[in-house]
Amino acid sequence: MENQTLEENPEETSQEETPEETSEETVEKETPKTFETVDYEAKFKASQTEALRLKTENDRLKAKPTTNSGVGLDEILEAQQATKGLDSSEIAELRLRAKANDISLSEARKDSNFQLWSEAYKEKVEKDKNTLKPSSKQGTGEVEKPLKDMTLDEKNDYFAKRGFVTEFPKPRN
Repeated sequence: MENQTLEENPEETSQEETPEETSEETVEKETPKTFETVDYEAKFKASQTEALRLKTENDRLKAKPTTNSGVGLDEILEAQQATKGLDSSEIAELRLRAKANDISLSEARKDSNFQLWSEAYKEKVEKDKNTLKPSSKQGTGEVEKPLKDMTLDEKNDYFAKRGFVTEFPKPRN
């Protein structure tokens, strides 16, 4: 048995590799692949130049004063004049038509299509205003007494009016 154990031990050690040899082979295999596919230095330089570009653009935008996002006083006055006398629905329609046709609001208001639409809209609003709205109020008719508070003669009249009976016999005195 001692011979067997001695023989097994040399075979096992020759088949197994030491941990140092294994790690060196792994490093040698992975290292060239990693550095070949990714150029970290070039990426770093590119990101630095992009950061500098964005910083200068940000500084330029901060230094530049903004004036009501490009809308001047003349445009505001023109818009007020063009929308004078219109309600919110008409203004929305006017803006839509002006934007669709790429014209100013005053030109869009003078357009025959907008004028026809505006007339029809005003007629509809007027018609809706003139129609009677449903009322939840009930008529102020006579309030009848409950049956328990009625006298015998009142009960007879009540049922006779509604057609339940033609006539009740009169009580004897």
